[in-house]
Amino acid sequence: MLKSMTGFSKEKKVSQLGSLSLEISCINKRFFESKIILPKEFTTFENEIRKKIEEKIKRGQIFLRFDFFPSQESISYFVPDEKLLKNLKTSWEDLSTKIGFKKEDITIEFLLNELKNFKQEKVYNLEKFKILFFEIFDSAIDKLISMQLKEGQNLQKDIEKRILIIQKELTVVEKEAPKVKEIYKNKLQKRIDEISTNLDIDEDRILKEVAIFAEKTDITEEIIRLKSHLSQFLKLSNEKESMGRKLDFLLQEILREINTIASKSASLNISKHIIEIKSEVEKIKEQLQNIE
Repeated sequence: MLKSMTGFSKEKKVSQLGSLSLEISCINKRFFESKIILPKEFTTFENEIRKKIEEKIKRGQIFLRFDFFPSQESISYFVPDEKLLKNLKTSWEDLSTKIGFKKEDITIEFLLNELKNFKQEKVYNLEKFKILFFEIFDSAIDKLISMQLKEGQNLQKDIEKRILIIQKELTVVEKEAPKVKEIYKNKLQKRIDEISTNLDIDEDRILKEVAIFAEKTDITEEIIRLKSHLSQFLKLSNEKESMGRKLDFLLQEILREINTIASKSASLNISKHIIEIKSEVEKIKEQLQNIE
């Protein structure tokens, strides 16, 4: 089953710890790429979040944003360590006095900024927040994938419809192909007759020319391969795994066979059907750009 690369999901949860909201969006991209924005207090979760995303999504550009607002009860978890802050304040005040600055220059803003240079002991219980984070993450990613699968179903229906059109057009081409040889023979004979009615042309020579022409314009092998590629394309599109890249490659092979048939074609009628086939292939190509 095909899965679209585009999707959007939004989740919000309020608990005793606070209010947590999450937005996930995904757009089409040839390879996997992710951008994760977390509150600075929870950047320790980033690697695990990225790993979980990669397990669920194989291609596309993922943008994920967490916003957290602590409750009154949990605000104390985010206050810097009091002992460390006091020692830092005392040390900087002593140093400022020695080098000619005022103690009043050591503000709370200055201390909080300097606090970033210290490895602090854990001042809040991360495990509680981790449970909350991944509860909302699991729910949001499942909704995103559900949306991608739904869109993928619509894309699959459209692609299957176009494959059916191609197969019908190809059936007409296959029926028309044997007629090309006979048409060429008649045209050749007519042309010879127009040049000179008295000119004696060996029938074997005409047949030889027709045989050479038939060999150059024979598209039997290309039609057989094209039929096989189309069947394989439909089969891959129903696989459970992500098949976007394989389908991209297979579509290139389909287009290659179509171009070969077009270059060999000596029939205006066949050329018209090939143009219709190429038109449908280009539409499928556009749809595949959004398939994971």
